[in-house]
Amino acid sequence: MGVNHFLRSNTGPAAGAQAASGLKQAVKPPLLRPAALADYPGIAALQEANGLRRKPREEWEHLWTENPAIHDHPDWNIGWVLEDDRGRIVGSIGNVPFTYHFDARKYLGVTGCGWAVDPAYRGFSILLLSSLLQQPGVDLHVTTTPGPTTALLFSRLGFAPPPAGQWNRAALWVVNIPGLHGTRPGAAAWPPQRLKTGIELRRRAEFDAAFDEFWEAKAQSSQLLLASRSRAALDWHFKYALRQDWIRILGAYLGSRLVAYAILERRDTQQGNLKRMRLVDYQQLDPGPELCRSVIAYAIQCCRREGIHVLENAGCWIEQPSFLGRTAPFHRSLKCWTYLYKAPNPNLHSALLCPVHWHPTQYDGDACL
Repeated sequence: MGVNHFLRSNTGPAAGAQAASGLKQAVKPPLLRPAALADYPGIAALQEANGLRRKPREEWEHLWTENPAIHDHPDWNIGWVLEDDRGRIVGSIGNVPFTYHFDARKYLGVTGCGWAVDPAYRGFSILLLSSLLQQPGVDLHVTTTPGPTTALLFSRLGFAPPPAGQWNRAALWVVNIPGLHGTRPGAAAWPPQRLKTGIELRRRAEFDAAFDEFWEAKAQSSQLLLASRSRAALDWHFKYALRQDWIRILGAYLGSRLVAYAILERRDTQQGNLKRMRLVDYQQLDPGPELCRSVIAYAIQCCRREGIHVLENAGCWIEQPSFLGRTAPFHRSLKCWTYLYKAPNPNLHSALLCPVHWHPTQYDGDACL
């Protein structure tokens, strides 16, 4: 959930309880309470002190204030905090809702974000996680940024990797050799391309009305579990990434009709030595790998023009037979399974045991929020 070094000594609820018991003599147990938007200064300071990126207040509040999934849940709890006896926030976890669609029905999905606890209080961290997992009415829990220790904890709490993709590996296309200079980033590096089928591939600056039409057709016909991809949901999800030019939107159009799209996110290595583009999402209306292969080939060409070194597909989800249908030339191992889910809804749980109902991508969870 964004804290890879978290819960180093805790591997389950029992361990958390034991740790909390051991800490009682050292620190006074903190107060667990629901979080509020007014808690931003304390939560932001806590996250920064524990190695997380400090979101500006507007961007942080946006996770809830403009979230379309909140419309159906006006009394939504934005998360929980731990507060010490001086009123200082020493732990927090965010509670972000998503609307999922499956078999012509809507389901409530949740992802945690910004999970952080001061070192002296980490034995009480399980209180935050328990609050997140025990809230009523949730059909699906998803986490897409666990580190090795948190992945182990989630597994012991009944989470599992989806039966599609390989979420402990990443597929790679090397498109430029590091050290060579490419085209300066910008729309000019992504010229339109027309396929023999008459479909035109082109970069989009925003999510327009065609995405609503696409989503209406997709949601009505698909037997896949999919988080909402309406224009409003996409605008909310990628608002700040688009502002900072981290996102590339590739649309495949037959006339004015959108028939497929891909979303890529600029995700360079921390040292900045490797310019990396990550495939966040890919959706198409008609099954089959031909169009998907054309979109990926176009993305590789454009990344090369922009001077990107590597195009990456974390989880290898694009390699499914109904999409790309082939493996990328290179792969690397990840430190752990990076997509885990748990479905408290028994009907949804049973359906999700079948791989044909899955198309998990980096759009799910908190991987690109």
